[in-house]
Amino acid sequence: MKKKRVRALLVSAILLACLAGAVAIFEPVVSHVDPERPVASVTRLPAQNFVGDIVEIALDVRFSRLYTSVDPQDVRVDFAPFVLLNQNTEYNDGRLTMRWRLQCLNCVPGATYSFPRMVVVYQMKGEAIRKAISVYVEPIHVSEMIAVDGSNARIRYPNEALAPTQKPLFAGAIIFGFAGIAITMIMARALYGSRKKRTPNSATEENRLPMDPFAVRLWAIQKLLEEEHDIRALLIACTDVMDDALAQSVRANEWTVAAHRLRTSLDRIACSEEEPSEQTAIEAINAVVELIARRESYGGAL
Repeated sequence: MKKKRVRALLVSAILLACLAGAVAIFEPVVSHVDPERPVASVTRLPAQNFVGDIVEIALDVRFSRLYTSVDPQDVRVDFAPFVLLNQNTEYNDGRLTMRWRLQCLNCVPGATYSFPRMVVVYQMKGEAIRKAISVYVEPIHVSEMIAVDGSNARIRYPNEALAPTQKPLFAGAIIFGFAGIAITMIMARALYGSRKKRTPNSATEENRLPMDPFAVRLWAIQKLLEEEHDIRALLIACTDVMDDALAQSVRANEWTVAAHRLRTSLDRIACSEEEPSEQTAIEAINAVVELIARRESYGGAL
């Protein structure tokens, strides 16, 4: 009976892997089928922008290779007050891709700039009248830099991740299929093998986590720092922990005074023009951990 169950699980996992592989193989073929009429879409990278950031806007036009012609010169755009740095055009069989790299040094922080709809002119073969489609361009909001008083500070994240493409999705589908096979084999082995009894000394990392919610958050921040995550973002996360801890304070005492002083120091380090060093971040975060651990010794801090 157990062998039949294992065989059924193995067959299901293999079929799942085959299905994921078929989707990854045939997706490019399906996605490049000629549309009945031209279709266009606009993307913008990155999603969040600050004054002086370089923004890339891309126009992707798909059209019938046999019955439609699209000239890149007939694409009308207007990106004022953003200045055009460079433009790139890719014209393949049945597809037109245009990219504009823009920058605005005179934009007002906190303002939102809207653009007219892009107009793509095309002509059907055998017809004398030219037609056009308009494409909506998402407005650009210029985020504010760090406030002078440190309140509601928004940190600019360098090397912000761009919008993902479809390739990782299909690669993930293949990995998911093979992972299903591996999990099924592990389950089959567990059915026939003996389970090892847990001993008191086999505590996992989760069982060693601190119980205090603020300490748990700081522990997670320390782990992210070890993995070389953005230092500024982690310091801002520490200030959030300090704010939440101060919000639970019943009355002012020595701990709250020290906490306010440490939070001001964190703001100064996180909002400095120069990138904070890892050693500075470690010392600051350790100071927060020590202060949070000591707050229970003050009766009015909880």
